[in-house]
Formats: sequence, structure tokens, C-alpha cells
Amino acid sequence: MQFPLKSARMIRSEGDFIIEGFLECTNDTCLETFAIVEGVPIVVKNFKEWRRAQKSRFFNMTFRSAEMESYFKSLEETDHRNFNEKRRLSTYIEFHYSIPSDAPVFMAEQADPRPYWDIVTAAGRPGDGNQYARSLDLGCSVGRYTFALARFSETAIGMDLDFSAVSYAAGLQRNNHGSFERRLHGRCFKTTEVSFEFPQNVFFLVADALDPPFRAGFFDMVAGLNLLDNVKLPLVLLGQMDALL
Repeated sequence: MQFPLKSARMIRSEGDFIIEGFLECTNDTCLETFAIVEGVPIVVKNFKEWRRAQKSRFFNMTFRSAEMESYFKSLEETDHRNFNEKRRLSTYIEFHYSIPSDAPVFMAEQADPRPYWDIVTAAGRPGDGNQYARSLDLGCSVGRYTFALARFSETAIGMDLDFSAVSYAAGLQRNNHGSFERRLHGRCFKTTEVSFEFPQNVFFLVADALDPPFRAGFFDMVAGLNLLDNVKLPLVLLGQMDALL
């Protein structure tokens, strides 16, 4: 980062993970504060604008600390995740982590996502057989590719603007297991366990791929799966990815 962030306040932790707290910019002319929520730092320049864009995705949670609850209540947002958000997140998790053999019979003919993940994982593997010092998965969603990069990186970082997806990925890492609500039909969902290996040399955060909070040349490998057509300025994204390498 141009100016590193420091831990301003730690409110709640679980083992080595900070679950709730605040980070602070070390630039004396900035001193901006960034919240850590459900183990995920949210490092965006305009937090209120980002939060409005998230709409119902962000506030399906209960804060254990009065300070954190007060901080978010002061932003005067009351939306909650609705059915469409639950269905959207379920679709992403299904594609990232499901195994067709454990799906209901009526879903058996859906495309098996595993060959896709095999191809993109092989494409991201270091060509010289060595490890990356740091790799970055832009638009990481619920984290499957970030975890894949971690197997041949000293540190793999997953970054996305979607809090609900990133917090799910961070929860998988923190608990080393997880589950999701698989949509069966209509508004009917079934809790399904996720069976996957979750490396611990991973760090997830919420930030903007068009304005990443890292200095130039920080990464040995940068990926952006299904991202180029999901940003407002694709050429800026390509320029940022190039600059980060």
C-alpha cells in the first residue's frame, strides 16, 4: 500500500483472527478508518457509497460489540438480505464448491464445474515450479480460486467488492469447513456441507479492483476470473493488474 494500515482497535477476535475492529491509515493527512467485519477488512475509499451499492447484501449479521453496532447504525441503513440475495450467493457457492455426486437427482444433468477449476488452477501454477511470494485473486467471490492459488503461493490474497461473498470465504478459512443453502426449487433451500481443503496462508478483504489498496509491483501473480466484463472500466482494470505485477 502507499501508506500502510495499522490496527487502531481490536474489538473481538477468535484465535489468530480479528473478527471485529478498525484499521487506520498511517498517513498523517488521511487518518481514514476502515472497519473489520466478520473477519474481513473493508478497504474502500468511499465506504458509504460502497455500502449503498451493496444494498441488501451487507446487513444479515448481528454485531456482538456495541461500538461496532453503533458505527453501522450511524450510517442509517436498514436493508436486509432477501430471497434474491440468498439465491445469488447459493449459485456462486454451488459453482465454487459443489460436487455433482452430492446434488439432488434432478440436478445431476447440470454441468460439472470441476473441469473448469482444473483448467484455471493449472493455468495459474508457476511455470518454473517455484512458489509465488504473493498472489492476488481479483473478484475472488467465495474464494475457490484464492484457495487454489494458496497451494503454490507463500501468501494468497482474495479481493472483491461483494461483502457477503468475501465474508463467506473468510469464514471457510477461519473454521476450516462450511455449509451453504442449496436452492432446490422456488424458495426451498437445503443446508449442504462444503467438502474442500482450505489452506490457511490466505487473506481476504473487500476492496475495489479499479482502485486496489496495494503498491505497484507487489504481486508475482494476479488473476481476475470472470471480472473484465463486470467492471465499469475494463481498460483501467487491465492497467491496474499490470501495475500490481
